[in-house]
Amino acid sequence: MGVQGILQRTVQVDPKYIFMDDATLYNGKRLDLRPKMTEVVAGMKDYSNFRGMVSIRRFHDALDISNIPKTQTLDTFLGKRQHVTPPIERIAFHEPFLICYSSGTTGIPKAIVHSIGGALVNFTKEGRLHDDIGSDAVSLQYTTTGWIMYLASIGQLLLGGRVILYDGSPFQPDLQSFVKLVGDQKVTRLGISPRWMYEISKAGLSPREITDLSALKTVVSTGMVLSNQLFEWFYDKGFPAHVHLANISGGTDIAGCFAQGNPLTPVYVGGTQGASLGLDVQLYDSLLPPGPGKAVPDGTPGELVATKSFPNVPVYLWGDKEPAGAPGTKYHSAI
Repeated sequence: MGVQGILQRTVQVDPKYIFMDDATLYNGKRLDLRPKMTEVVAGMKDYSNFRGMVSIRRFHDALDISNIPKTQTLDTFLGKRQHVTPPIERIAFHEPFLICYSSGTTGIPKAIVHSIGGALVNFTKEGRLHDDIGSDAVSLQYTTTGWIMYLASIGQLLLGGRVILYDGSPFQPDLQSFVKLVGDQKVTRLGISPRWMYEISKAGLSPREITDLSALKTVVSTGMVLSNQLFEWFYDKGFPAHVHLANISGGTDIAGCFAQGNPLTPVYVGGTQGASLGLDVQLYDSLLPPGPGKAVPDGTPGELVATKSFPNVPVYLWGDKEPAGAPGTKYHSAI
């Protein structure tokens, strides 16, 4: 993420601290992130709540950050704090839990606040009921930390399984390395994108011939439309017949899925198995003024709409007018 993308998000919430790796690996090349740190700190100079940057060592040796204003290492930051057990307090279901930012494709990224109860109930529903995940699960979701699928990946820890976090391109150092990792780690749930499947199929590779995928139960695909050709390739050449291909659709807006897979019904080429439990999902012909539009029959292209409330509806947008949902709020005018 570029400096501008970072600042568009951070200035909205006026944080006390920003945590950032001192370096990264991209396309096989090691990149020094200290210049970016310096720019981010400079961009926060007018925000009184901001106390500074915390630099996290990415590789074996920490980089020197002494010339970056208001910046300390993670070890220094932790060393200043007493290790005490945080208090446990009973709070309401819809108390604010965390912020997820929208992509920014329709303006400045929106700081969407999700509730504790809504997020936890949804993670449990999607993991336990839709993905059939238990304590023996091993999950690997290829994602960036800025995407909702990163949160979804971490949320699977609630079910007692193991989560593998992958840092870097799935195509480096070659197209087979990521596939081999899936087999070596005995992954049971793999999350990838249609783009990844396309690149693997275009190269003439078959994951089931590269590594042992006997432990794999589910492959979740999201991020863009999964073409009919990739549906066919998945079972004809790509993965073992026992693997469940779950083509899902959701988003940051609800920290979850509108439509997704389930272990009980057939998978058909070109579709998603059905709506997520607890959601009334319909297709509308239009959402543009002057009206909300109307529902259209199944199979007709349209706008995906959840027509009734559900637990993981976001509670508000950060910094919006109060009370949440009042006329004229950013929340109600968001598109």
